[in-house]
Amino acid sequence: MLKTVDDNIFSIINRKLPLEKCFKKLTSNARNVLYTLITKSKNENKEIRITTFNSESVFNLKRDLFIKALNELIKVDYLKKTERNNVYILTI
Repeated sequence: MLKTVDDNIFSIINRKLPLEKCFKKLTSNARNVLYTLITKSKNENKEIRITTFNSESVFNLKRDLFIKALNELIKVDYLKKTERNNVYILTI
């Protein structure tokens, strides 16, 4: 089931995120990627297509740093990898 993020939920997410333990463990690159994904997917589906080719232009990260940040987000369950290539689900 795909869910949309409305403005009220979005503002609550922004306030609660920095207080979570797993968020505090993230590197600054992973935090920036997460916030960028939240703002880009605001009021859209939670299913996100992420390609490493656009990581430098969108996230301002080199490919290897971007992949490390994605892996961190997957490890703490903010992102879930789907069976389709380059498709993730934002689980906030």
